[in-house]
Amino acid sequence: MGGVCLIAVVCLVIVQALARWVGLPIGGLTETATYTMAASLFLPLGYTFRVGAHIRVSILLERLSDNCRCILELWCLGVGSVLSVFLAWSAISMVGTSFIIGDISPGADATPLWIPQLAMAWGTITLAIAVLEELVVRTLAHWSSGSCKNFSLLSQAQRK
Repeated sequence: MGGVCLIAVVCLVIVQALARWVGLPIGGLTETATYTMAASLFLPLGYTFRVGAHIRVSILLERLSDNCRCILELWCLGVGSVLSVFLAWSAISMVGTSFIIGDISPGADATPLWIPQLAMAWGTITLAIAVLEELVVRTLAHWSSGSCKNFSLLSQAQRK
């Protein structure tokens, strides 16, 4: 979905440029392109985490023993779970508040803000689910094997 949103942003910018060139400016295209750009950032969060494409600093992890690496990764996943759930809850709350108070954009298009905010809420929900799932999978893998050997950096692609 993120890629589709980026293509939509490009199309909106091209349409806006052509419309200005021919002297027919179309109101609201800038705001729509902005909302679509934000959606392109948030919608793929869960998928990106799931496939291991987020930036990860592994210099420290590579130097640790198996047990220390296991504990540190579980701790990081726990903290990440708490933070991602809080982010998702906050995004959902923001959408609900915008809907209830009838918040609209100040631009010419007067878009109800809960509509573009849905993309952010959905993206943060998928991220929270992905991080929580990773925490559960790795914790169960550790408990079932009783060892941290080969625990770290389990490729998400290997589990598919």
